[in-house]
Amino acid sequence: MSNDFIPGGYILLSRRLIESEIWDKPPMYLKVWIYILTKARHNPKGNFERGELLISIPELQDACSHKVGYRVEKPSKTQIFNILEWLRRTHEDTDEDYGENDDEMNTNGTMIRTTKTTRGIIVKVCNYNVYQDPKNYERNDGRNDERTTNGTTDRTTVGTMRERQGDTIHKNVKNDKELKNDKNVRSIVYDDTFQQVYQNYQENIEMNPSPMTNQKIQQDYESYGKEIMMHAIEKSAYGGNHDYKFINWLLNDWKKRKLTTVEEIKLYEQQRQTKQTYGKTNSSYEKTPDWIANKNQQVQEVSEEEKRKLEEELKNFWKEQ
Repeated sequence: MSNDFIPGGYILLSRRLIESEIWDKPPMYLKVWIYILTKARHNPKGNFERGELLISIPELQDACSHKVGYRVEKPSKTQIFNILEWLRRTHEDTDEDYGENDDEMNTNGTMIRTTKTTRGIIVKVCNYNVYQDPKNYERNDGRNDERTTNGTTDRTTVGTMRERQGDTIHKNVKNDKELKNDKNVRSIVYDDTFQQVYQNYQENIEMNPSPMTNQKIQQDYESYGKEIMMHAIEKSAYGGNHDYKFINWLLNDWKKRKLTTVEEIKLYEQQRQTKQTYGKTNSSYEKTPDWIANKNQQVQEVSEEEKRKLEEELKNFWKEQ
């Protein structure tokens, strides 16, 4: 028996991971994903099937924290929630790529289904049986090497690969046609600049915008451009907003004032802030506090009373003379 036994079991990570969407996300996304994989059941047990686990957001916060010197940096609940939403959303957007039993291969393996319970969140790792089965990383003919002994690629393997690619292409073409025929579906197909704006909105405002909001973001991007959209999203996020309403109000306000660049917008905001501060300062000098006004009134009333008494005393004095 080997002395190199490693307790705790193992998980498999496909090399295709670096080609997936999660690789382009912030590091915390990958950290959460790998933690979920390590905690998923390798064998069915109790009420949990293979590839399932019970988890909570506080647990993920603690598990995915890291140290900066002696200080512990812990992700916020919102960050963890947004990451889970992204993993779920990725699955929902490509639901047709999954078989009923998760036995079909799919290039996007970073996907989950979730169910809320009183004890936490039940997570099901989609395609777990595919990506955690070592046999699926071997060639169809039972050999692990991608080349034959003479250094050339095996024709059978090439044919199989082409056949799989062909099936994938046909399936994608079918899905594209279905999307084009569905009038209620609006796909977001833009350049990298728009993707930056859209991703910024997802990460700071809401992870899953409605179809109507998606359409509005596209229209406003075409009308205002990247810089103004990014500035509006930043201001809305700073105010703690989680929908598109305030962004829409900002864009309309800037349009009415004919502000066409971020520099003009910032100058206008600075002037408005200065005016508001100046107005508050003046009002503090001009307005007399109520307690001072009341005190002055009381002093004035006392003086009038004393004057009347003095006049009475003088009249009485002259009468006695």
